[in-house]
Order: sequence, then C-alpha cells, then structure tokens
Amino acid sequence: MIRKGSSIISPHLKSVLLIQLGDIGDIVLSFPCAAAIRKNFPHAHITMAIRPKGGDLLSCCPHIDETVWIDDKKQPIARAALSQIRFFVKLRDKSFDLAIDLRTGTRGAILAFLTGAQRRIGFFSNGEPFWRNLLFTDLASPYEPKNTHISHYYTSLLSDFGIVISQTWPEMRVPQSVMHTIALRLMHIRANSGDRKLVVIQPFSLWRYKEWGDEKFADFISRLCTETHSFVIIVGSSAERERAEALAARASSFVANWAGQTSLAQLAALVAQASLFIGVDSAGMHIAAAVGTATVTIFGPSSAADWAPRGDIHTTVTPDWPCSPCFQKGCRDSGISDCLIRLPVQSVFEAVSRRLFGIK
Repeated sequence: MIRKGSSIISPHLKSVLLIQLGDIGDIVLSFPCAAAIRKNFPHAHITMAIRPKGGDLLSCCPHIDETVWIDDKKQPIARAALSQIRFFVKLRDKSFDLAIDLRTGTRGAILAFLTGAQRRIGFFSNGEPFWRNLLFTDLASPYEPKNTHISHYYTSLLSDFGIVISQTWPEMRVPQSVMHTIALRLMHIRANSGDRKLVVIQPFSLWRYKEWGDEKFADFISRLCTETHSFVIIVGSSAERERAEALAARASSFVANWAGQTSLAQLAALVAQASLFIGVDSAGMHIAAAVGTATVTIFGPSSAADWAPRGDIHTTVTPDWPCSPCFQKGCRDSGISDCLIRLPVQSVFEAVSRRLFGIK
C-alpha cells in the first residue's frame, strides 16, 4: 500500500539525510537529488550516507555538507554490535528532520528508521520483507515507464513529495586542488606525446558480463593510438591493475596504466582534462558525463536507455542483436555476454572516429 503525506517543503527543515547505498555510478546519478534538496532547502544541513567504495566522490558535489560512510566490513559479532550501537547513537544525535532512501533494499530503510527523523520517505517495494515498507512515514510508487533514465527515477521520489527538480543530469565540480594535482601528473605525458588527444579508457566493470573483453580492447587501443593520433590512459581499480598492465603492454607506446592510482575525485579530474572517455557500462561513464567530457560507451545486456549518459556529445555502441538488452547476467547464466564478445572492434572504432574525432 502506498502511503503519502503532505508536501515535505517546509521553511523549518534544518537537517536532511540522503541515503544512497548503491554502487559508485548510483552515487553520481543521485547528485541531482542533492542539488534539488539544496535548492529547495538552502539553509538545511545536508548529509549523504554512502558505502565506503564511494571514497572521496562527494568532495565533487558542492550540495553535500557532510558524508556518512555505512561500513560493510565484516567484524566479529560482539564488535560489530558495539560498533553499530555507537554509530546509530551518533547518527541520532544529528536530529534529522527528514531522511530519504533512494533505493528499495532493507539496509537503507533500517538506517532511515533508526535516525528518528520525523519524515522518512522511500520507494514502495514488493520484493522485500513486509516490514521494510513499514519503516517509512511516506512511500512513493516506483517510477518505471519504459526508457526512464535512472537519474530521473531517483529524482521522481523527491518530486512526488513537492520538491522541485531544477537539475536534470548529474554535475560534478572537482576541487581545484585535485585538478591541479592531476594536471601536474599529466605534464610529462603531454610533454612527450606532442599534440596527441588524451583519451581515458575504462575497459573493466564490476560485473564481467558487461565487459567487451581484453582481446578486443587491446586491438582497439592499438588502432586508436596509431590511427587517431591519441594518447590513452587506462583506468580501473587496484584489483584490475594487472589486467590493465597487460593491455598497455600489448598496445602502443602511447599508453599509460593508471588503474588503481587515482582516487575517485582524481579520476574525475583526469577525465575532465581528457578529450574523450571510452568504456563499458560502469562508473567511469557517469563520472565523465558529470564533468562534461564526451563519452563512447559499449552496452550489451544492460539498457543504454536506462543508464547511458544523454546528450549530443555522448555515443553508445550496442550489438545489433534482437535479444539486447536482455537484462541477464551473461548468456545462459554463464557470466559472459555473447553479444559483447562478438561485437567487432570496427564497430566501436567507427563510432569513436565518426562522432568524436571527425574521421570518416
């Protein structure tokens, strides 16, 4: 049952908790929500709760006053219980007037409830234990028309309760100190690569079934460096550094491996200074779009309509398969998507050349 109260617009609102316990891309796509809360409640103290993997990402969102990390590290039961008690006592002391959970899981719902906020809003969910919905004072029906971008899905929760949405797409403002740090790191590359275009590539995803494949990316990077006069920086997590090193070794001399060598804010600064970002369905494309850099993103089993950056400077490459997007975790639950594995290098190269480099 959907429960809706009155509008949450109030001049007396002083403290707001925005809860986003999704992955890095979800955090970026939640920035328009933070912007809307700031616009509607300019004097409120806005706190955002995220998982530790979000790192320093919120330093690039000027609308957030404070970050709360929801630790998902495993601990002995007694220590974990004591830690949780201390955490919630500290959180409750912040006296939130409003808590907003952008997802439909139980953990965010419990967090919202234990803050003691007078108003707690979230999406109604049929897929969780019955008590999950009871933890909110107000529930909205999930906004699920076909081809609705996830960023709009998140902001729909706010607009349902009277919050005016003024910023449609995520925007990130990288601190100047971070931009300067990355500019210094790029000086050697720029000095030795002449007038080559700087291209950042993220070949990896948290989920292997979203990946194009290392073989394809190695061939693609080689062509990109030789035929479009580009210098490529490969990015990824520290766990992906060895894979990135193998790609760099097989490609051109105009390739650098920065996987695991940047914070998220530094990654944003790097992408902001690049001519182009190329990747698969992963966090990098959201960060690139949010700093205003053109993107080419490869999609297969997941929906570009739901997740890909929008706008004239953004391009998606999708397999011409009737089953794509299938929303499955690989063909026949194998963890490997045939539509991506068989996507030709030429298809991606033509998209990059035609749309972003002016090469016919």
